Amino acid sequence: MSGVGEWQALGFLERLRFYVLLKLERGKGTFLVTSATAAMRGNMNQHSHAAAMGARRMLCQSLNAEFSSQGIHVVHIVVDGAVDAPDTFGEDDGSRNVSKKFWETKGMEHDGLLLPEKIADTYYHLAQQHRSSWTHELDMRAFSDAAWWNSSIMLEQNRD
Repeated sequence: MSGVGEWQALGFLERLRFYVLLKLERGKGTFLVTSATAAMRGNMNQHSHAAAMGARRMLCQSLNAEFSSQGIHVVHIVVDGAVDAPDTFGEDDGSRNVSKKFWETKGMEHDGLLLPEKIADTYYHLAQQHRSSWTHELDMRAFSDAAWWNSSIMLEQNRD
């Protein structure tokens, strides 16, 4: 069976082959790989996405095992939540008309959305890390969002 997930994983691997060689020639380099919660667990009706994100995570771990001793820093970054961006809300014009209620209850002072500029700050920090304290996996989420492993749904399922 061939699906979108397979092609995402294979495409990612093909792109990395080229860039790994360049970074090896330089003797250093960093890959910051954005992923999603699906890399950690799959949701119903998201088979291809979960497969692609899981493959991405495993590929990052394999790349670390093979290339970190040669100066290549690979970070798998799970963005676990909604990002405060127009495409998150399905609106390219930034009007927020369609999902105004969601934005009003999660955004602004509620700290329920990941802010793009703060995500960028984190990526910059990871790219500048000294190799004596490299981060290899990181998950980020908004302040008011429960971690995927600690959500009320998960707690209810495990209560019995």
